[in-house]
Amino acid sequence: MHPDADGGTPSRFAVSPAVTPAGAPTSAIRNGDVADAREVFDLARETPRIGDSVRLFWEVEARLLLEEGRYDESLAVLDAAEPLMSVVENPVWRPRRWMRARTLHAMGRSEDALALLEEELVLARRWGTKGLVGRTLLLRGQVEGEKGEATLRDALDLLERSERRLDVAWARFHLGSLVADGRPDEARTLLARAVEQAEVCGADGLRARAAAALRTLGVDVPEEPAPRLRLTTAERRIAMMAADGLTSDEIAMAYFMTTGTVTSIVESVYERLGVSTPEELHEALAGLT
Repeated sequence: MHPDADGGTPSRFAVSPAVTPAGAPTSAIRNGDVADAREVFDLARETPRIGDSVRLFWEVEARLLLEEGRYDESLAVLDAAEPLMSVVENPVWRPRRWMRARTLHAMGRSEDALALLEEELVLARRWGTKGLVGRTLLLRGQVEGEKGEATLRDALDLLERSERRLDVAWARFHLGSLVADGRPDEARTLLARAVEQAEVCGADGLRARAAAALRTLGVDVPEEPAPRLRLTTAERRIAMMAADGLTSDEIAMAYFMTTGTVTSIVESVYERLGVSTPEELHEALAGLT
């Protein structure tokens, strides 16, 4: 399953997907850390929310249920979120067709998924960047199955000219897997680069799948990446905000966590990285990428 989405948040927290209430679990889902995403999501479940944060929260839940294989529940949550902010059509802010298409494809309803993706592609080209169009084509190529090679190549071409590093890795994985029987040499190159990019992004789930595909092509790939200090997606995002000078109260408000939880996470990261100032923390985090 290929997770991805652009997020956002209303009012004065309209900064970036990484610092929204949806940001931490969404980033964890994208990196394949479903258990981590569930932990962060459940921490925020009982927090009161207003405005469009209700929709954002439900959409994250739908993505999480999808990755957990609970497809009917995922679709039901998307149905509940559908009336919220219905006037918004920008797929960067509200990728409702893309999300529903992923769930429908997982349920075996590929024709319905393709119809939604055609609508999403029109909007992506109207509103979006190369990365947004590439992401939509990437999902369409997966839904098309054996007929999706040309679509996946178009997706990869666009994504390589965007900043979506993890989506590039997913595109290489899916294209490499598709051409493995007919063009094994090309597949090995694509899959090896997918493994490398997944390691850089900390996407363990993708790395495992790409490595397994390489082994079927006769390439010896270690079961685990080279040992390195690992932070969960949530820890990394919160630590980056702290390094940028945000207080625990500000981070807690953005993630809908308690101040105590944020403080505990930040203190743990400081200790594990062996740093004592925001400047040192920023440098240490940069060294992990």
